[in-house]
Amino acid sequence: MRAFTVIVCAFLLFFGGEIICLTIVEAQIDSTAQKSSVSATATKKKKKRRRRKKTVVDTTAKKTSVAKSKKKTKIVEAPKKTIAITPPSNLKPTMTGAPGTVKSYFFPDRIGAEWTMRTIQLLIDKDNKILRADTLYAQSRVVDTARFSLQRLPVMVTSDTSYKSTGKGVRTESLFYVDDSIAMTVFNNSISSAENRVFLVTPLKLRNAWHEKFEDSIVTMIAGFGDSVMTPIGRFDHVLVTLTQEDYSDMRKYYAPGHGIIKTVFRSVAPGGNGLIIVTTEMIAFKKPD
Repeated sequence: MRAFTVIVCAFLLFFGGEIICLTIVEAQIDSTAQKSSVSATATKKKKKRRRRKKTVVDTTAKKTSVAKSKKKTKIVEAPKKTIAITPPSNLKPTMTGAPGTVKSYFFPDRIGAEWTMRTIQLLIDKDNKILRADTLYAQSRVVDTARFSLQRLPVMVTSDTSYKSTGKGVRTESLFYVDDSIAMTVFNNSISSAENRVFLVTPLKLRNAWHEKFEDSIVTMIAGFGDSVMTPIGRFDHVLVTLTQEDYSDMRKYYAPGHGIIKTVFRSVAPGGNGLIIVTTEMIAFKKPD
């Protein structure tokens, strides 16, 4: 009986010790599992943080890339030409007519001044043969300098007569506004009319350009200074030359100090491209004011 009891106790001790060992082992396993779970969770959190950081970095990089691309693709506009325009209605100009001013290069604005222009129009074919020739004359005389525009600026009035060699003519009246800075025709008695045509405008320097008409695409520029030009009434020195170009046509005007426009030459391709049209206007008579 005692032996059986000992055996049973030994068995229980052995079995109990095994249970204890198993419990300890299970506890260790649970602890390790918990640690592994915690470690895995921490690892996942770290990975998420890294992903977030990477996403932020990627987003920032994209924004930077987009910003750089925007900077790279930014369109740089070409510098615009300086275009002089007609003066505002409240302008109080000077009219000294000193050498080198616009007024000194335009027709004299004193009553009694007269000038006559002759225009010859030629139609030339491809073989340089003249197919047609027309001649027209235009005589102008200053008749008034005391008239004012709507802006209360003085204008010069000329009486103009255009006629052919037969003597039949048409009489009209022209208004001009001229000061030291600009010379132009005046329509509707207004300095700011869109129909006004600008002849010269400051600064009078090479390649200075301006719109010939208000809000017009046609541009006139100064193409030369100091030229010498021969006309039927003599030679003129220190001539100012302007150039106006449009499509296949160009117009050159020659201005002499104290006389105004002494010559113009217009060249254009004939209709259909068959030949050339040349229109030359020259001053053939000039009378200084009394």
